[in-house]
Amino acid sequence: MLIIERIEGNKAIVETPEGHVDVALGDIEGKARDGAVLTDKGPGKYAVDEAGTKERSDKAASRTKSLFG
Repeated sequence: MLIIERIEGNKAIVETPEGHVDVALGDIEGKARDGAVLTDKGPGKYAVDEAGTKERSDKAASRTKSLFG
């Protein structure tokens, strides 16, 4: 899974199974933001997976709710 860890200037720091990579924001289709899930669209091109991002966000909210009520 590819996840935007943070945005720094004109690049996204993306968490991958192998570590972190820098991706130019211009190479990301859609609304790039912290925590967004990306899909690989070919060499150097990515797209925000809105459904995957929402699912990940919903799971985190559910875990938080179960911890703090």
